[in-house]
Formats: sequence, structure tokens, C-alpha cells
Amino acid sequence: MALAGELMYEKVTDGIFFEVGGTSTDISCIKDGKVMIKYAEIGGHKTYLNSLDVRTVGIGGGSMVQIKNGKAVQTGPRSAHIAGIDYECYTTPDKIVDPVLKTIKPKATDPEYGYVECSNGNRFCFTMAGAATICGYIAEGDYAYGNREAAVKVWTPLAESMGLSVEETAKKVMEFAAEKNKAVVQALIKDYDVNERTLMFIGGGGGASTAMSLS
Repeated sequence: MALAGELMYEKVTDGIFFEVGGTSTDISCIKDGKVMIKYAEIGGHKTYLNSLDVRTVGIGGGSMVQIKNGKAVQTGPRSAHIAGIDYECYTTPDKIVDPVLKTIKPKATDPEYGYVECSNGNRFCFTMAGAATICGYIAEGDYAYGNREAAVKVWTPLAESMGLSVEETAKKVMEFAAEKNKAVVQALIKDYDVNERTLMFIGGGGGASTAMSLS
């Protein structure tokens, strides 16, 4: 529905559309004013029924940061929602007391993901929404806008562990996420021979401003 709205109201000729949630991003392509479609597949077999060519990436506003030896090494696909740990940017600074860097495996087969545990028992994730807030990529009043002071307090232990500033750390993990989105976008451009000179990036969904800062 959001994609149909872009075609109707924005009059997009060539574009890449990002439908962003807290857990993942659906990416689709518009060429010559039409949404690209393909044969749907089930179990690797073509059904010869047309469907929108929507490609899902495990990157969203709530995507967590993978940690190894105290350093950020990747972003997603696990999200704060699955881990059951609060976002760092949608709280207030007073709830973040003496944060200590910790790791968790939300699912048994997951790699280690980072979060902080406070002396008052509160726990907060490092998320893409928080990283974008720290970097100033989300405008005040936007749906995804959060508390920068709170986010900085949570990210400080990770930044210190990495020997970087908080903003440098946030930008680094956003780069990990950007590479995942970039690979899908490049594949769509190639598959449909889209003219990059006329290409627009359009975002929709609650985490759109976070994802668009990755584009």
C-alpha cells in the first residue's frame, strides 16, 4: 500500500523504495513508473504467478549490533524486539545508571549481540535508531526521533571498548547496515537495468528516516 501511494502521489519514474520496520526492510524497484514484478517462487520452484519483487533485508530501526572481543563487527539481523531488551534512544538519561557493556545470544544459534546493563537493573540495546539519533540523521518531530543524550550514555561503553568516539562508533555500525542494503539495491538496479542518473530513493514505514540515512 505504501508503494502504491508513492506511485500515486510522488509520481516516481525510477526509484528504489524502502519499507522500513523495526526488524527488517523490504526493498522494491520502480522503473518507468511501474513497480517491478516477477514470478513467485515456492520451495525454489516458479509458480508462474506474478508478484511484486520485494527483497527483505534483516536491517531495521531495532537492529542490534554484533560484538566480538568488545568491538562491533556487524549489524543485524537480530532486533531488540526479539531480544526483549529496550531501545536506548526511547528512554530518558536518568534511567541509565553506570552502564556496563554486555553481550547476549537472543536465540541459541545467534552470534553475540551487544547491550548495556545498568546498576539499577535496566538493560538497553545498541540499535540503528539509536545510532541514527546520535549522528543527527533523524529530524526532530520524526516518528523515529529519540533522545540523543540517552543514546550517547548507552553507547559510551562500546565506544570506549573500541577506542573511538561515540559518534564514530555509531557511524561504523551504520556502515555495516548500509552495506547490506547497498547489495540489494545494486542487484535491483542490475536486474532491471535502471538508469542511476534518474533514480530516486524513497522511504516509508516507522524506521524510514533511519534506513534512508544508510542509503
